[in-house]
Amino acid sequence: MKKITVSILLFFLSQFGGIALSVLLFILIAFPQELSVGTIKQLYVEKQSIINITGMFIGQVLLFFSLYGLHYFEKQDFRKKITPKTCILTALLTITALAFTGGLTAMFGVKDLNHQFFLDIATFPISPISIIIGAPITEELLFRRAMLGSMIEKGLNPWVAIVTSALLFAVLHLNPAQSIGAMGAGLLFGWLYIRTGSIMPGLIGHFINNLIGYIHILLESKGVIETSQPQIPIAALAILAAATIVLIKLQSDSCSGKGIKI
Repeated sequence: MKKITVSILLFFLSQFGGIALSVLLFILIAFPQELSVGTIKQLYVEKQSIINITGMFIGQVLLFFSLYGLHYFEKQDFRKKITPKTCILTALLTITALAFTGGLTAMFGVKDLNHQFFLDIATFPISPISIIIGAPITEELLFRRAMLGSMIEKGLNPWVAIVTSALLFAVLHLNPAQSIGAMGAGLLFGWLYIRTGSIMPGLIGHFINNLIGYIHILLESKGVIETSQPQIPIAALAILAAATIVLIKLQSDSCSGKGIKI
């Protein structure tokens, strides 16, 4: 579909554009007068992590305004009301999914290619803004509102659409350890989007997921804990997840009145 293809292109262009603008910004700060290829290379090597997280944030800003400019979402998407019950169930499901996928990642020893990067930028001021706020907003708008929404509008089977958008969400993280969690989160947030007709539950869940992840990595960077991947009793979490799904099936409210029953 055209909207999905454009969305993927925007995702990569915003990321590369953000990094390029970040490099330019640091060059202007570090070398306002003298500049050479050698000094640029040295700057990037020394400040690579900081440049990348700054670029990530700039990329998120670019992506947000690109999606808005193309009318891939409207302001009203952020104004839809959701009930306290929906918020509580979203939080419970998100924490369950986070712990479950974290336990799977640790159990099978899946390598986290970005682990050291996150440790390096944990205390940088822009990191929590980008990780906890920027990423949830732009990724929910991109993967749930634009991609999943467009598939539903085209009449695709809801579960096919959810799985497809979740796979794209996982693959585009380009990191095995993150992809496992992203796949689980993509299925959950996609299901919530279909059930409620709103991106707000996904935003809440994504915020909680990234907040917990950031706190873990921050504590690890300060030596408070040894690893950001907790060992989790998978069976217990599976039971909790099943009980939560039954609960939301029985009691969930549609925050917009236009959710699709699946």
